[in-house]
Amino acid sequence: MSNISEIKINEEYFALVPRPDSFQINSLRNSIQEDGQQIKIIVNSQGVILDGHTRFMICKELGLEPKYTIKKFDSIQQEKEFVISANVNRRQLTLFERGEVLFSWWKEEKKRSKSEGGYSKWKLEKTGISSATTVNGRKERLLNKFARIIGTNATMAHEITWLLLHAPEEIKNKIRKEEITIDEAYVQTAKPSRKPRSFYKYPDRLRYPTCLNCGEPTVSNKKINCHVHSQFCCSKCGWGN
Repeated sequence: MSNISEIKINEEYFALVPRPDSFQINSLRNSIQEDGQQIKIIVNSQGVILDGHTRFMICKELGLEPKYTIKKFDSIQQEKEFVISANVNRRQLTLFERGEVLFSWWKEEKKRSKSEGGYSKWKLEKTGISSATTVNGRKERLLNKFARIIGTNATMAHEITWLLLHAPEEIKNKIRKEEITIDEAYVQTAKPSRKPRSFYKYPDRLRYPTCLNCGEPTVSNKKINCHVHSQFCCSKCGWGN
């Protein structure tokens, strides 16, 4: 293992995930004080903490030399994804709370993918480069990545992001307190704003005129059982396939 001259905290990474409460911090402090640091801090090659901010601060407070391991990534985006997933999956958070933690990252990535051309065929054909990350050699859409990190499917991930974007704070609080499920909240807030069922019987009208994922106009590609859009899918990012 290479030696790091100094372990550092990146404020952006520190703010990506919620901090543990005082009870959790005290429990961890007592554990480290009695048994030593059992889980190593994970840093990148520059010594920036990716996972273990609380362990690092407690070790400094107790005057202990922190134990660490170095992890390397091919891109900053992959590094950020690791920072979030490592912290989100360790904490006792509900699915909606995990979605809230990841929400700011999702908005940033969505904006970035638009500025870089998203997953457009034009960019791939002209440059041979795709903005999408890959899973098993295949392109992975942003919503699918969001769903994978928080541990759910694309349908539920869509409902969570829609609620975080559009639902009143009263509804969000009910979900946090588990007084209502994500599905129930989505039906209550999203369904009333939709067109009546009779609207969809006309083949020349789209169920959603604009894509729920990237905002571009949707088109009918005659595929059956498309996700969310029924048989209407987005021509730009492919959302709905």
